[in-house]
Amino acid sequence: AVTNTNERASYSTNSSLIDLVAPSGDTPTLRITTTGYTSDAPEQLDLINHYFMGTSAAAPQVSVVAALILSKKPEYTEKQVRNIILASATSDPGYGVWAGHGRLNATRALLYLSPKLSGPDIVCSGTQLTIEHIPDGSSIVWDWGPNLNLISGQGSNPATFSSTGNGMSWVDATIVTSYDPFYLTKDVWSGKPVFNSISGPYPPYITSGCTGQPYTFWANPARDPASQSSYQWMVDPDYLDWYFQYQYQDWATIVFNDPGYYQVISRASNICGATNWIFNNVTIENCYYFSMYPNPASDYVTITLTVPE
Repeated sequence: AVTNTNERASYSTNSSLIDLVAPSGDTPTLRITTTGYTSDAPEQLDLINHYFMGTSAAAPQVSVVAALILSKKPEYTEKQVRNIILASATSDPGYGVWAGHGRLNATRALLYLSPKLSGPDIVCSGTQLTIEHIPDGSSIVWDWGPNLNLISGQGSNPATFSSTGNGMSWVDATIVTSYDPFYLTKDVWSGKPVFNSISGPYPPYITSGCTGQPYTFWANPARDPASQSSYQWMVDPDYLDWYFQYQYQDWATIVFNDPGYYQVISRASNICGATNWIFNNVTIENCYYFSMYPNPASDYVTITLTVPE
């Protein structure tokens, strides 16, 4: 048993045969506080508080942690439960052989049942990924997908990765502990966004259009949410009359009021950097519109020519 001052209780065995310690009191005033009745005085609630200490108070706490582990992992053997309790114990520089692996730690024991691969969702250069909630000394093997390279950390925790290309990828970690193996996977985006061309204008799918009409342009390929990219759109030349009717991430709708030769320009960026500028050329003309009435007709029709202002 270990006291509230993190010292061996006076009645606790001072032996290297001890596996771990759990909290308990050393005097009647430093006891484990609980609620209950005694068989000798069932009418006196809390009477047990005055006497609940010693290894009689420390040992049941270990049993409770074992029960909590089995409630999460009912398939665990006695050896697995024992190993996770010992692996999750908290050590202290002041502990001697009497403390074994350290002080019982219920929170850590339960966390060790569910290790987690954490770190940024985008890998640039020198990006670190960490496995949380595993004991020191666990065996770790890292594996990774396309567009990535392991810089350092194979066999250890954490590991550092770098981008070798742009696009989706993944990182795997195989962990072997004293109580269970774990296989963790994390999907990541590697590098800058992918942006190859600008499609449009729509309508129609041609390289020319009419003044005063809205035309939509969009990035190709479409924005992948995993890239966390933002887009910047521009139109050149800026001395001609045009405006953005709509602009949203990987697409923009533009109205050209002046006839002329335009370039629609865009690029995408995220925390790893920006792509090159991408260009789309479009010619805008003053267009003439014809209307016909009646239509359909059985005899004469009236055709009207509309000239843009």
